Amino acid sequence: MKFQVAKRDLEEALKVVLPSLSSSGSDLSTHFLFRFRPDLPAGADPVVEVLTYSGRIFSSAPVKAKVLDQTQTAFSIEGRRLKKWLAVVPDAALEFGFDGTVVAAKAPRGTQKFPSLDPTQFPPWDKQIAEAKVTATLSAKRLAVALDYAKRFVSDKEGTEPNLCVVEVKKGLLYATDRRAITLVRAAGLENAGFRIHGKSLGGFQTFLGTFPSDTDVSILEHDRSVFMRRGDGAVFGEALFQARFPDLNVNMDEANHHSWAIGREDVLECIGFLTAGAADEDTRLRVNQRGGQVVLAMTNQTGDDTELLLDPKEMTSDATATPLPASGFLLNSECLTRILSAWKTQDDVRVGINLMQQTQNGKSVLRGYLRFANELDGDKFLTIHAWLR
Repeated sequence: MKFQVAKRDLEEALKVVLPSLSSSGSDLSTHFLFRFRPDLPAGADPVVEVLTYSGRIFSSAPVKAKVLDQTQTAFSIEGRRLKKWLAVVPDAALEFGFDGTVVAAKAPRGTQKFPSLDPTQFPPWDKQIAEAKVTATLSAKRLAVALDYAKRFVSDKEGTEPNLCVVEVKKGLLYATDRRAITLVRAAGLENAGFRIHGKSLGGFQTFLGTFPSDTDVSILEHDRSVFMRRGDGAVFGEALFQARFPDLNVNMDEANHHSWAIGREDVLECIGFLTAGAADEDTRLRVNQRGGQVVLAMTNQTGDDTELLLDPKEMTSDATATPLPASGFLLNSECLTRILSAWKTQDDVRVGINLMQQTQNGKSVLRGYLRFANELDGDKFLTIHAWLR
């Protein structure tokens, strides 16, 4: 096997598969596998592709190469060594040749040799692609935004709540929660999808989506054991399905707000920073109240007193039949609220809905509530709910 490739073209292909390259070990999971694409029809010109596999995630990308010899069909190069070599060779045509044991990498300055592992032992994860079903096709940019938003609310407690360590599409809605907040995204094109992705893998999928040309679509393919995203040129990024499924939750994304405030996003974040500076490090309880036409934010400082700040909302409305807010206000988690508000950096104002409900606790009726943060971008709807602390 021998081919010639421009350094830039090789680096573009490696950019796709780097996230699924293992950084430790000595097996094929730490190697780039180069091969001729095996699924081309008889008589077609050979296409070089590069693949990686880390055990949980895997990827492949076509390489724009000129094939010089087809004697061997595949070889591998240790990832860290190829990256180190590419970092010092000039931006020029490179040549790779494989004699069955050693890879000769030729650059203008000279030739470097790399031992190859047995390419036939590379895990055949890509065979599942032919068995997978396309369940969604949508804008890569929009999907990247949806995943980036949901990623903020994925639990990292895999040992105790593994079913919350994923994002999952259920009935056309993308869900994520870390128990402090739950987020839903309704993105056009996901109506028939049902995939889930582990939170630790989201960065790799986002990197892959970032390689798409502007205004192009991504195809989502689902298999019983894996999920794949595919680019128009055939590049693929996938993950072996995490066994724990996201729980079934009954959330009405289109629920009307009982009370609604429009308030400056930066004003709230500044107040939270001001208040947490004086609070105990472990204290994240933020008390919110309404006093006349103003919003009151308060936290207990280290002397035991409450520090209060007043905000003037741009708008404050209530449904005529809504239960009034409790006179004592309600408690929120300051860290969670900061995370929610920080997700929309381009917005000056944020509209928050406040809904209330009666619950029975120890035989008594207790008033509970939650905040609803709803936004829309490019036709997709985003909702995050943060329940009052008890």
